[in-house]
Formats: sequence, C-alpha cells, structure tokens
Amino acid sequence: MTENRIEQTVECYHTQFAAIENLVAQMKQTSAYLTQQFAALGQASQR
Repeated sequence: MTENRIEQTVECYHTQFAAIENLVAQMKQTSAYLTQQFAALGQASQR
C-alpha cells in the first residue's frame, strides 16, 4: 500500500511539473512578445 501511495505521489509531481513547464514556456513567449512590442514603441516615439 505504501508503494502505491508513493507511485501516486510521484505521478502527481510529474503532472504538476509538466503543467509548470507549460506555464513557463507561455511566460517566455509573452516576455518575447512584450519585449518586441516595447522595442517597437520606443522606436516609434523616437521619430
């Protein structure tokens, strides 16, 4: 029974880790997009 609980816990950790990895990837995409937008905004304001 203890081994089964450990396996369930490990599976839960794997699921949570995969979700966190997905969120980090989304945040990196958002960061790249915002960096590009702010750079374009800075160039436009210099004209």
